[in-house]
Amino acid sequence: MAPKKTLSLIGMIAGIVGLLGFWIVFIPIVGSILQLFIPGAALVLGIMGRKREGLPARGFWLTAIITGIIGLAIAIIALIGWIVVFVAAGAHGAFNNSY
Repeated sequence: MAPKKTLSLIGMIAGIVGLLGFWIVFIPIVGSILQLFIPGAALVLGIMGRKREGLPARGFWLTAIITGIIGLAIAIIALIGWIVVFVAAGAHGAFNNSY
């Protein structure tokens, strides 16, 4: 019987989907928060696959871990960027409604 590679395979798919769906970070704040979920799941599944499935699934779990880390980095950088944009806009009175 071939060893099971389910966790690693699902993690790899989630990591690839997380990278392909990075455009969601262009939605202010909410998009960056949503981008944390799928790459986060890829990272968790990759780590679980590494522990449970071992060497036969190495390509899958390694891809899941790498794409999960890259996707999370994109989300965190975008979130920090949006916070900086809104703080800078607020400091310059962009949200001041008094006429």
